[in-house]
This record gives sequence, structure tokens and C-alpha cells, in this order.
Amino acid sequence: RRRAWRVIGMGASAEAGAWVTTEIATREEAVSVAEWPFPFRLSLRVSLLAGRLRSDVTLANTGDAAMPFGVGFHPYVPTPLGPRGDADACEVEIDATERWRDFIDPPATVTPVAEDEWPRRPLPLAEIAPVRRTEAGVSRNATFLRRGSDGSRGATGRLIDRANGLEAVVTCSPEFPAMVFYTPPGIATASLEPHTCIPNAFNLTGPGRPDPGLVVLAPGETWSGWYTLHAARLR
Repeated sequence: RRRAWRVIGMGASAEAGAWVTTEIATREEAVSVAEWPFPFRLSLRVSLLAGRLRSDVTLANTGDAAMPFGVGFHPYVPTPLGPRGDADACEVEIDATERWRDFIDPPATVTPVAEDEWPRRPLPLAEIAPVRRTEAGVSRNATFLRRGSDGSRGATGRLIDRANGLEAVVTCSPEFPAMVFYTPPGIATASLEPHTCIPNAFNLTGPGRPDPGLVVLAPGETWSGWYTLHAARLR
């Protein structure tokens, strides 16, 4: 996370908006196998068009062995989304079918999410149970997966601010079926985090276990996915 990315292109136009493309490659950057055991080339294109922020990521396995991997983003938005109301009244909704717990210490506990329960039903922050309490405040952290039969889209998350008539929406390509919801203690912000897999997926796979979504690239294979973040007025 401390390595610099190389800027390989940038520009702006009425059709594409403003954009910048960056890249990091393990061989060019002399990344040691101790830091990451598989050679790869990773590019990230960030664009802004009509108030919609989009991140496109492409990963290529440049080695001669199969490479497991996971990608996650951590976009934060302030709560509330405007001058009225307060953070606790903001609601969170995630289109998920499973909730994952205890995945740091396998085996994970996976439970289905019914249509009438959170996060498929919006719930105010004040009613979402914290996982940690500190002098600075409470922290909330919950992990979900959308397992759809059609595979047409990934996870979708909404932060709804009825006092200001606004919502922040995170939309993902099918390559991002997982989403982590997090609020840090003492900071009025929330994160709806797109993930390609459940965190710690490397240690969660195995016979008889639920699929955490770990992606494995063959030598020379390329993977790509995207997510968007935008604000919209509530209807």
C-alpha cells in the first residue's frame, strides 16, 4: 500500500469525463516474493463523469503459476450527506444474500439474509449494532455477499439521508459480489466497500465450506472489474 503507482495516461473530454490511469507491475517495481509471491501487472483507471466516480481495475497474471487474489476498495462518504439531520439517522442498505461472520478465524459462519431484514431492508446507523466501543465512539463492521443466479451484477450499497433528501450509491460489476460496511469510531463517515471476495478468502476455501469468492488467475490470464460511487436525490 505504500508503493507509488506510475501514471500512464490522463485526460478529459465531454464523452469520457476526466480520467487518470495508473499502473503497478511487480517486475518493473522489483517487488520481492516476500512482499507478494506472484508476479502481476495491475492497472487502475479512475474517471469522473456527470457526478459519477468510477474505478476500473485490470489485473494480469504475468507469472507461470496460478495466482489467487482478491481486490477491495474503501470509499468513504460523510454522514450526514448535507447540512440537516445527523449521522445516526442515515440508513444503510445492501443488496446481499449472505452475511459472513468469524471469517478471520475459520471456519466462517454464513447465514442467509431475508428480504425483510437488514441490510436488504434499510436500517438507521443508530440501530446497527456496533462491534467495538471506544472513548472516541463506536465502530460498526459487517460483511456480506451477493450470490445471484443470474450473475448480471455485483453488490449494491446505499447510504440514505432522508433529512437532506440524498443518497450515496455504490454499484459494482459482477466481479465484486462482496461488500463490507464499516464506520470508524469518532468520525462521522461510513464506508460501503466493494470486494471481489470475503476478506481472508485465502484461508476460507476448502471442501464442504461456503465459497468466499476467491479468484484464481491462470498464467497469462487477465481479470477486470469496476465499481461506481455517486450521489442522487431521493425520489
